[in-house]
Amino acid sequence: MVKGISTNVTNLEESMRFWQKVGFTKETDNSLVAAGHNIFSLSLHQVESIDRGEAFGRLAFSCTDADVQTVHDQSGAKVLNAPVTLKTEGKADVVVTILLTPDDQEICFVNDKGFRDLSQETNEQIDWERYHKQTEVMAKYRKMLAPKE
Repeated sequence: MVKGISTNVTNLEESMRFWQKVGFTKETDNSLVAAGHNIFSLSLHQVESIDRGEAFGRLAFSCTDADVQTVHDQSGAKVLNAPVTLKTEGKADVVVTILLTPDDQEICFVNDKGFRDLSQETNEQIDWERYHKQTEVMAKYRKMLAPKE
């Protein structure tokens, strides 16, 4: 289980305010904690700029159904997706909202019950050979479409 993360920000004060509005509690000048099922720590580090290029991830946090709406309503953040129920055929439905941090990192808040139901081990096997073949085909296709110099 992940007990905490560290992330870069361009404005420490603004980022601290954002995270406090979505339910974290200030612990030190650059760290926050969230209590729920377990304590989770978030450490923020100020940098001059952030260049994610094409490689960036979305953070996801589970919370109660009501908290998904509360986070959306009280965060004051840019909203990528307002709270919505995502139907998953044959599996649990989840309530989710996706907000953007002051540095435009995507933060997903999802209802805990649906999240835990969808996170159950399924024993499905990944066909890595097929995956690698598809990746090779896509790489060739992208190369064909790339502008000629």
